[in-house]
Parts: sequence; C-alpha cells; structure tokens
Amino acid sequence: MKCNRARWSLLRWRLPESDGCRAARCFVPIHPLAGKPASPDRLVDVDRLRREFYDRTPDIGDRSERVAFGTSGHRGTSLAGTFNEAHVVAIPQAICDYRRQAGTNGPLFIGKDTHALSQPAFETSLEVLAANAVDVLIDSADYTPTPVVSHAILTYNRGRTTGLADGIVITPSHNPPEDGGFKYNPSHGGPADTDVTRWIENAANRLLSSSLEKVPRIAYERARRAPTTRTHDYVGGYVNDLNAVARVIAHDVVRGQREGVASLQLDSILRKGADAYLRSRQIRHDGDSPANRLRRRPYVFDGPQMIGEIAVREVESSDVHSRGNHLLENRGRTGGRTDRGHDFGSVKRKGHRSLLSAVAMRRARSAEAQRR
Repeated sequence: MKCNRARWSLLRWRLPESDGCRAARCFVPIHPLAGKPASPDRLVDVDRLRREFYDRTPDIGDRSERVAFGTSGHRGTSLAGTFNEAHVVAIPQAICDYRRQAGTNGPLFIGKDTHALSQPAFETSLEVLAANAVDVLIDSADYTPTPVVSHAILTYNRGRTTGLADGIVITPSHNPPEDGGFKYNPSHGGPADTDVTRWIENAANRLLSSSLEKVPRIAYERARRAPTTRTHDYVGGYVNDLNAVARVIAHDVVRGQREGVASLQLDSILRKGADAYLRSRQIRHDGDSPANRLRRRPYVFDGPQMIGEIAVREVESSDVHSRGNHLLENRGRTGGRTDRGHDFGSVKRKGHRSLLSAVAMRRARSAEAQRR
C-alpha cells in the first residue's frame, strides 16, 4: 500500500517505523484547516489575557482555582482564574519560605519564556523576591529557555556545599498561548520533586486563603534597581560551554527554531560553527504561526512561536550537514538554510533530550534516593 508522499513526510516522526505503522499513516485524518492561516476567532486576545491576569481574583473555595503543581510547576490561564496575579504573588513567597527552611541561601536564577502571561508574571515575581531580599539573577537580554536556567544553577553550584543556588522558570512549557506557568528548580538544577512541590503548593494556598496579607512586595521599577537584583548572561554561559555538548544542545535548539523560546538563541549557537546571522525574527503571542500550519491538527497545543529566518553566509547546505558533529546532532533529517533558499531544520527523535536536562534529572533522582 502506498501513502500520500506529502502526508507521510509530515507524520513519519510521530510513529515508529514499521510496515504496519506506515500503512496506518495513510488513514490518519488531516484537519481541514491544516496548512491555512488561523482565522481571527481562533487567535488569543492578548490584551484581554493580560488584563484578566491583574483584574481577576481566584476563588480559593474552588479547587480548580487554587495553586496546583503538576510537573514541578503550576499552570493555568488568567481567563479561567487559574493563573492570575494572586497566584504569582503567593508562589514566589512560598518559594522564599521554602528556601529559608531548606537552608538555600544562594542566588536565585529566574527566567521566562515568550508566552503572553510570562512577562507580567515575571514582574510580579520580582516584586515579591526583591521585597524578601533574595539575591535574584535575571537575564541580561530577555527570554530564557529552561535549559539555560538549569545550566546556570549547575554551573554556580559546581564544587559548592553551602550557599547553593536554585531557580524559577516562568513557563507553561508546550501549553497553549493563553496559558501561563511557574516552575521551581532546586539546587540540583532539575524539576523539583513532589515533596518540594507539595510543600510550596500548600504554603501558597495558605497565603491565598489569608488574602496575601503577610506577603511583602515592592514596586517593579524599585525591584529592578534593588541591590539584590543583578543581571546574568544566561545564553553566553550556555553557549561558551557548547563545545563539550555541542551535538546534543545544537540539535535541541534547531528543533526550537520552530517552537519554543530556545529558537531565540539559535543564531548564537550557529555562530560557533558558521558565519551565521539572524535575518528576521517575530514573536507571536496569539498562537498563529507557520509552524502550526504544518500540523494535522492546527492551533491545538502550541505556545508562542518565533517566526524567523536564519541565513548562513556562503555556506552550502551540504557544508552545514557535514559539520553535524558540531552544529547538529547527526541523527534524523538535517539540512541548511542559506541565501540560496534551502530549508534549515531537524527532526528530533523520540527519547532524545539535552545533556543538561539528563544530568539534572539524574541528580534529582540521586538526591531523592538518598533522602529515602
């Protein structure tokens, strides 16, 4: 049985390779809107989303509107009262309280992604952290992929036994554009385990129940100027360590060109092995993106997208491919984006993760095993 060639090329990375699965792909339905621009009624009203973040107060009597940590973090949307300013005041304060009782007194690295609610959540968090006199390191540029925060924590804590750092990542990961998220990474750099998240969750809900009366807070501009708030070159430190893990990280970032905040660092990564520059870049908060149009079920799960074009000066696609040991993980389909119009992309295979994420997860499991 022969499959439609275009359909198979879009779906082949979703299913394992076998004759049965290849035949089954012929019957996977294609959404009628696949490949078409999103209609206005399907896009997120970003202004309303941010307005509701500040104006709506969650009902603590409704369990769905309480703080609830999933995979190391709380996620929700301001439109449903599940990710609002009150949540983002309570959670950083709960983290401050947890740090004190856990003896974590090093700096706190904080990053955010491109979801529309991430910036207001970042500002609110900094107001609380600065009022608690926590040493906070914010990105010297703007958006920060989760791996660079983990890298900053691991790098700072290397060789230390006291004054350990931890971190916050403001992101709902792959959730829809209307969602916000808040994650806590302890000193091992990876996601917090359930004992930690349960402690923070319970503490945050107690603060919400008390109408946040005991939460100190200062104005954002004052928090930015506070002596405890400093800038940190997250991406520079990450890229400078690229030689040790170039194949793994570069592959992850190339995948991020299509979806996720990692795409913002792609030009920095490419400069390590080619004369590359970012020709254009556009961040969409409302969910519309050419990357979404390639999906058989468009507009259903993607977060904000970076729409951009990477040009590699005087480098043929075959040259970029031949440098796979440095620029790309040489597994899966790779190509190049040059002034001659070739595509620059990579298909990430299932089970392949960044080395830093793997290290952080191993340390988390080791720490949990020791506690037991």
